[in-house]
Amino acid sequence: MRMLTSLTLFALSSVAMADTYELNLNSAFQGTTDVDFDILSFSRHMPAFGIDGGMTVAKNTNLLVGLHTGTVGTTVYTGEDSEYDSMGNWAGEGSFQIASTVNQLKIGARHRHDLGHSINATLTAQGIFAHANLRMDEDIEMEGSEVAVHYNAFAPGFTAAVGMEWKPKLLKVGPTAGHLGAEAGYGHIFAFNFKDRDRSDEPISVGSLNLNGTLLRVYVGTEF
Repeated sequence: MRMLTSLTLFALSSVAMADTYELNLNSAFQGTTDVDFDILSFSRHMPAFGIDGGMTVAKNTNLLVGLHTGTVGTTVYTGEDSEYDSMGNWAGEGSFQIASTVNQLKIGARHRHDLGHSINATLTAQGIFAHANLRMDEDIEMEGSEVAVHYNAFAPGFTAAVGMEWKPKLLKVGPTAGHLGAEAGYGHIFAFNFKDRDRSDEPISVGSLNLNGTLLRVYVGTEF
């Protein structure tokens, strides 16, 4: 938390000095080695979609501040194997849907190295402050679906990734230019420790989730 506070203060002091800005739309996948994540997703990854903005703070280096969110979920069946029909579909009544949404505030920097031919190599490092909820829904895809049980947790983390960025000349108009990028690296959000605070005077642990593994990210943006 102290690191994020320092980065935020640095960002505010840098706005007046910036001469170039960027705005990006991102799509990413954060992997995990946590076996408990199988309850939510057999693919063991959390998707993340969001936006980040940046400004020049040094030669070829931009400060980045972004907000990202992603949700995973699955249906959990509570009956016997005999309650599946001949097509493998669930025929019983005992089931519920469990889901988790992770929201991330990211602050860091991206350094670009010009390789020529409108190609940059990139190195991006960011600190994270994240909020996650764990809930049981009637329908995780339906807006406003009743939430039977809902837990919240916060955790810090970080990411580091390298990649390539293309700045096609056809997307350059005056001082404004577009770019497309892809990065791969490592992301680590420390454990979300979910606790039930309503059923006892002392919080009761109901489990934890870790996001720690391969990070894949693609983005499209503009510089101006």
